[in-house]
Amino acid sequence: MIPDRFRTVEHHEDVRRKKADKLTWIDSRSSRAVVRFTLVIFCILCVGSLLAQEDLRLANMGDPVNTPADEFAPSVTQDGKTLVFSSKRNGGRYPDIFVTHKSDQGWSEPEPIVDINSRYSDESPSISGDGKMLFFSSDREGSLEYRAAGSIRVSFDLYMSYNENGSWTRPIKVPGDINTIHHERSPSFDEKTRTLFFSRWAFGDFNQAEIWKSEMTAEGFTTPEKLPPQINAGYQEAGFTPARDRSGYYFASRRPGGLGGWDLYYTEYKDGEFGEPLNLGDRINSKENDIYLTLFQDQLFFCSDREGGAGNYDIYAIDYPEEQQQDLRFVVRNARTGDAVQSRVRLDLNAEQSLARITDEHGRFAIAVPADTSAVGDGFTVRIQQRGFLPFERTFSEGDLNGLSADEIPLELSPIEKDASFTLHAIQFDYNSATIRSESYPVLDELVDYLSSNPDVKLEIIGHTDLHGEYDYNMRLSRERAQAVFDYLTARELNRNRFQVSGAGFTRPLIDRKGSPYDEQNRRTEFRVLE
Repeated sequence: MIPDRFRTVEHHEDVRRKKADKLTWIDSRSSRAVVRFTLVIFCILCVGSLLAQEDLRLANMGDPVNTPADEFAPSVTQDGKTLVFSSKRNGGRYPDIFVTHKSDQGWSEPEPIVDINSRYSDESPSISGDGKMLFFSSDREGSLEYRAAGSIRVSFDLYMSYNENGSWTRPIKVPGDINTIHHERSPSFDEKTRTLFFSRWAFGDFNQAEIWKSEMTAEGFTTPEKLPPQINAGYQEAGFTPARDRSGYYFASRRPGGLGGWDLYYTEYKDGEFGEPLNLGDRINSKENDIYLTLFQDQLFFCSDREGGAGNYDIYAIDYPEEQQQDLRFVVRNARTGDAVQSRVRLDLNAEQSLARITDEHGRFAIAVPADTSAVGDGFTVRIQQRGFLPFERTFSEGDLNGLSADEIPLELSPIEKDASFTLHAIQFDYNSATIRSESYPVLDELVDYLSSNPDVKLEIIGHTDLHGEYDYNMRLSRERAQAVFDYLTARELNRNRFQVSGAGFTRPLIDRKGSPYDEQNRRTEFRVLE
């Protein structure tokens, strides 16, 4: 269901009838608290280390910032001392833009920015790090209009203003081809890349909201481009904001797998490509709506309509302590020649969270982890599937990290050749069953992609069990599990003649011992190259 704040509302003004999509951003309520925020702080790698700390604090900003009205779309300057947001807190019919300043005594009483606000909706502000430039959305006089259903409909357009000598200049429309008869809302400006991001959707069709970008050049703003499908997944993506302290972005989406309505996600941006979005988890996201996350220095701001707020949407802040990090540098190489291999790398943090990286031309990539390696818990797994090589998988645990040096860690890919084999431990089955667990599907889907990219490869699928149980039972179970993998692959249009199926039971253990962690290592699916 589309929240009330995104529903179409009508307003009339003097002689002119204005029908506008008065959507000012959202509804609802929630509880819970903050995220496996290590994902954000440490390049989204070490899940849970940061927010597991007892001294990390999430709090409703309270009085004087929040009121029974909606306080929405916070945006903060680089020093964390100036906060702008939109609200109808003064009892007006439409939202205005407000500003509050931080001092030793706390946040000041928010004041409307009279130089910017109009008699119509002014909302979702985005302030530059130095506080000198402001973007916002409005359906004020001068916004683009078109006639439909016997009425004049006024779209929300993007505007900008500059702070000169403490006063804001008269807002102007963002120049170029950005504004259309559709709604342009939720702007944010990335100063590092000089890129303006915003949401766009047709009048009355917020379900089709998508995120666009336009670069600011000396000649003006470039023709807008839509962000790629991993960002625009068709689930009301909005609130795309830069993580100014690192090369990535936060945004909100209603895509499957979230905790509530809008959930907050992080996507890394490297070499002109966006990584796969990562849900920030239940330490930030609630069962309701969470949107507009901004991280600066030692504080994070976002808005939510979770339970316990002063009104509907409130602004929340999180204080977190600085934590020491160590960088891990990897290099992907051809195991036979030692040559660097440029490839796409997937880091699996747990069953639900992963991060994609692309190496540079020398096969290198880096990640950051807490200096206290106990925070990584069960560790993380590196997976690489590159055309012409066998799939690669390696898991790094806490003990592995403690033993790593500052040198580059080699990840060696073996070229495809007859009788070569590889193992995927991440293919998991229900206990004493050949039913594949759903968390294994992404790994199998990657294998499908790999085999589609290497159409000449034929494989024997070999199931293995741990050392418990009877010989006959384990032989049968291991073959049934291999058959289940075969069925999964061939159901996705891979030729059945490319595969053979066998079960080895417990006859070929990797480690001839029982108990954890040996059982987990021995239970596996092996793939041997037939040709």
